[in-house]
Amino acid sequence: METILRAWGFALCTAALAAALLSAAAPDGPLARSLKYVLGLYIVLVAVSPLLGMRDLLRVGIPPLEGFSAEASLEAYDDAVLAQSTRLIEQGLADDFAREGIDASAEIFISMGEDGGIYCDRVVLRAGGQDAQRAAELVRAQLGTQPEIITGR
Repeated sequence: METILRAWGFALCTAALAAALLSAAAPDGPLARSLKYVLGLYIVLVAVSPLLGMRDLLRVGIPPLEGFSAEASLEAYDDAVLAQSTRLIEQGLADDFAREGIDASAEIFISMGEDGGIYCDRVVLRAGGQDAQRAAELVRAQLGTQPEIITGR
């Protein structure tokens, strides 16, 4: 262990000395700044070289990509976007109903088109009497679609 530390210390000192001499001999200007950057990087690499020699100890196991399907990943992403969009639209309508004093609930059915757009396929309202008509008007105004109305809660 002592031999390894001694060799590492010698390599680091030699790299620092060589870098100092090259840096002092370099002309001023943009080239000198570039040279100092490269020399600094060289010293850092010499300093971490013992760790690079232990790369087997530091290796992180990454599972192989067998069975990975980009299409399945995109489909899962699209499904998650649709689910979140549905929740947000339903929550927005519930907030609007509450603000307007309408006793109703809405269930939204949306899909994703080939163009990646989200489309409202169907809206089912659960409400009764006057609330059903007011809720339907609000849905038409907000979503631009005619809802199906199921009377009663």
